[in-house]
Amino acid sequence: MKSNLRHWLVLTRCSNLPTVWSNVISGWLLGLAAMIATPASASSATLMGPLFLLLTGISLLYVAGMILNDVFDYEWDCVNRPERPLPLGLISRSHAQWMGYSTLFLGIVVSVFSADKFLNASFVTVLSILTIFILWYDISHKANPMAPIIMGACRALLPVIGFLVATLGT
Repeated sequence: MKSNLRHWLVLTRCSNLPTVWSNVISGWLLGLAAMIATPASASSATLMGPLFLLLTGISLLYVAGMILNDVFDYEWDCVNRPERPLPLGLISRSHAQWMGYSTLFLGIVVSVFSADKFLNASFVTVLSILTIFILWYDISHKANPMAPIIMGACRALLPVIGFLVATLGT
């Protein structure tokens, strides 16, 4: 089974990443605004590194969610979306599953390292909730009437995460 970059880009829905980034950056900017009132706030130069790491980590979480979404929807996609990469056999389901979970783990690790105060309880809690919601949505969204609420919660947590990373250095 030959898989190339184009098939992975379709599977991961990378074209939607700017919307994810904008959610994180909006929270980060609010955090910077909150820091202006703090006398000993960190400079924006010292915050750019954590923002870059956070955007990378959240991007990996998003991509993992998209991959695992197709892994869990495989049977449904075979009938209703046969043009997707997994039903077409362009990417094997087992390879996608391995990549999905590996990317999810890597996204968690990179995101955790974006927080200035490593393993900050608030940050880890919100990141854990986001990860649980991603998996919950992927596993159950076809039969779950709460799926839109779960997806909305994932999006609502992104500015919170951005805010936390911007303010943890204070």
